[in-house]
Formats: sequence, C-alpha cells, structure tokens
Amino acid sequence: MAFQFRFQKLLEHRKHLVRQAQIELAQALAQVQDLQDRITAVEQRIRDLRTHLAARQRHGVSVAEFLSMQEHLGGLEQQLLNLKGQLKGAERQAAVRREALVEKEREAKKLERLEEIDHERFRNDTKKKEQKFLDESARANFQRSAPTPGDATD
Repeated sequence: MAFQFRFQKLLEHRKHLVRQAQIELAQALAQVQDLQDRITAVEQRIRDLRTHLAARQRHGVSVAEFLSMQEHLGGLEQQLLNLKGQLKGAERQAAVRREALVEKEREAKKLERLEEIDHERFRNDTKKKEQKFLDESARANFQRSAPTPGDATD
C-alpha cells in the first residue's frame, strides 16, 4: 500500500495560492519598476528643459517663450509629484503582496512538514508490519521443523 497524504488536496491548493501570490507580487514589483522608470524619465525631461531654458536665457528669450517654458516645467514638476505619489502607493501594495506571499508560504510549509511527519510514521508502521510478518513466518517455520515429542525415532 502506497503512502497517501490525508491533506494532499489542501496542500496542492496551498501551493497554488503560493504561486498565485508570487505572480501578484511580481506584478506589483513590475508596477513599482515602471513608475520608477517613468519618474526617472520625467526627472530627465525636467533637467533637460531647465538646461535648455538657461541656454535660451543667456541668448535672450521672449517673455512669452519664457512663460511657456516655465508653464511646461511646472506641468512636468506636477507630473513628477503625481508619479511619486503613485510610487508610494505601489510600494505599499508590493509590501502587502510580499507579506501575503510570506504568509501563504508559511501555511504551505506547515502542511509540507505535516506530510513529512505522516510519511515517516507510515514508513515506520510499514517496517513494523514487515518485521512482525517476518517474525511470524520465522516462528511458523521453526515450529514446523521442530520435532514433536512423539516423533522420536529411537
């Protein structure tokens, strides 16, 4: 008889939940990375615009063009603030997903450990049954081969 873990379906379900939590964490981390990339791009655009504005000011720039560039710069800075706010939210979400993954892994590990314990008990019980069978077989063989008191041939 083969070992059958009594909570096998539950263990499989818990492992499925771990895989699902890993996917959700990966998605949350990808969102964090995407926001970080977007922030870096906006910061670079702000630096470039400031450099361009400074160069234009050295050579003379009209008030309208200056105000237009300042307005554009203000829009980029607002966009940067919005992205940083989104990043904080995404980082919080990633932390929540990470904790959920850790908890799901912990639950699955408990069942895996229980499976190990049950499997060890099964092996020990099987060894005891085999040993008992061998002992009974040896005793039966000994009793058949041992001379009975009336079999003496003198």
